[in-house]
Amino acid sequence: YPTELQYTIFAIPALDGFSGNSNGFIDSYIDVSAYKGEDIMIRFRFGTYEPTEDVQSATNFAPDNAWFVDDIDLIDLITYDTEACITGDTESGCSGVKETIIDASLGTSSEDIALNGFNWNIYPNPAQDFITLTIESDNGFDAEVSMFSMEGKLLTTKGIQVNGKRELVVLNTSNLNEGMYVVQLNTGSQVFTKKVMIH
Repeated sequence: YPTELQYTIFAIPALDGFSGNSNGFIDSYIDVSAYKGEDIMIRFRFGTYEPTEDVQSATNFAPDNAWFVDDIDLIDLITYDTEACITGDTESGCSGVKETIIDASLGTSSEDIALNGFNWNIYPNPAQDFITLTIESDNGFDAEVSMFSMEGKLLTTKGIQVNGKRELVVLNTSNLNEGMYVVQLNTGSQVFTKKVMIH
């Protein structure tokens, strides 16, 4: 939250908020686990103000003079911590621990897949040198299997042909570092994703 808001905006003291042009969307996460099973309402407050000596103007809006809130997902949040360490002859050190949040958009519902007469899985998971995809479908189709880092970088892609019933696809993962990855199956009409751990 880059800017302090004036008290007169919302009459809430010491309040920070998004302001100006963020140069793209900013991911924000709110823990609503205390309200599990209940209906909730999410409200966004938008305000403007004249600049003062203490607080500079934050009314630098987008060209179409608007703010946007997009891609609101209710997820079971999954995070993991990563750390990089280097050891040398004279010195060694580690980076700070970085928390990575698994993107909600990378998930998919297994119930939806089953309803479409289609199912797929990945084993072993966790894996080391390879993973095997099992694809079961009532219909044949051409598809593409891709593997991404958690940052969204494409690592490998492979075209496959599913002839119906049960298909096996093997991907080599021996060159990947330890961590979480995303496997994507694109059937042309639908895109499915699963997460796999490499260790």
